[in-house]
Amino acid sequence: MKARTLVLAATLVVAAVSVATPGRAGGFTAERGCDTLGTAPPRIVLKFELYNARNYGDLCAVRIRPVEAYGVPNNPILDCITPSVLACTIDSAGVAIFSANPCIPNSNWGIGSSPSPAAWDSLGMVVGAPTGYYGADLIIPGGGIRATDFLHFDCQAATPTIRRSWGQLKTLYR
Repeated sequence: MKARTLVLAATLVVAAVSVATPGRAGGFTAERGCDTLGTAPPRIVLKFELYNARNYGDLCAVRIRPVEAYGVPNNPILDCITPSVLACTIDSAGVAIFSANPCIPNSNWGIGSSPSPAAWDSLGMVVGAPTGYYGADLIIPGGGIRATDFLHFDCQAATPTIRRSWGQLKTLYR
């Protein structure tokens, strides 16, 4: 009986380890920093890029939705900033859809990455809090979702320096 239990447990462990787990599903977005637009009420621009490193096909739209994760509440998108090749709409749930009309061909899209590295300055989301998680869906011709990716922004203000800590810092690096 004990041997059977041991064999069953070993079989379950081998089965659990050998089951294929998906890797990162997306890989077409990247965080590019933050800018503060205002403080009363807080308005933060979350900058990001879109890139086609995995030959995903034509880009028709990217849907970015706030998600609650790791104790960080939803941070709805209030407005968006786009380069001329995209248009943006926001629904009542704070979900943004960045769309291209016509779709951008597979070989030509990389917004914020090579060959248009400066374009990320014009690609962003305006939100009301400096920290947030977002799911991103790459939408291809026909309306299908080709890939899903995740963005995490943590744009907290700089930590204030306490005057008495400078001596400790100097001691640490001498």
